Amino acid sequence: MTGGQPGCRCGDQILRLDPRAEGMLDQIDDAGAVLFSRYHDVAMWPWHGDRIVFVGDAAHATSPQLGQGANLALVDAVELADAIAAEGSIADALVAYSRTRRRHLGFYQFATRALTPLFQSDSRAIGWIRDRVFPASRWLRPLRRRMIRTMIGADRGLLRRPLPLAI
Repeated sequence: MTGGQPGCRCGDQILRLDPRAEGMLDQIDDAGAVLFSRYHDVAMWPWHGDRIVFVGDAAHATSPQLGQGANLALVDAVELADAIAAEGSIADALVAYSRTRRRHLGFYQFATRALTPLFQSDSRAIGWIRDRVFPASRWLRPLRRRMIRTMIGADRGLLRRPLPLAI
C-alpha cells in the first residue's frame, strides 16, 4: 500500500488525483506522522504602530479556503502607497491606511469566520451542504459574480460596492 498503513485507501485516492505524490506518500508509514492544522483568526486594529505597518497575513490572516493571503497583501501595499503619497507625514499616512483598510478587511474577516466551519467541519451534514451549495452557485450569476469578486480580493461586503478595478 502506498501512502499509509495497510488497509488505508487515502493514499490510493491521492494518487488517482496526482501520481506525482507517490514519493511523498511512501514516506508516511503511520497516520500519526501526518500533522493536522488548526486555524486561528487574526484580528488587529489598527494595522500600524509608531514605526511599523502590518500587511497581508501578518495583519489579517484568513482561512486557507478563501485564498486571500497574497491578494489582500497586494491591496494593502497599494493602499499604503496611496496613503503615503496623499498624506503629509508617515504618521498621518499610517492612520489613513488603517482607516481605509478597515471596512474592506472587515468583510474578509467576517467571511473567514463564517466559512471556516463549512470547510473545516467534521460534520457529514455540513459537508454535504457545502459540497452541494458551493458548486451549484457557479450557475447562479449573482452568486458567481460575488464569488469572483471575493476571490480576487475586490469585495467589500453585502452593502458596499466592490473595489474599483482598472482593467
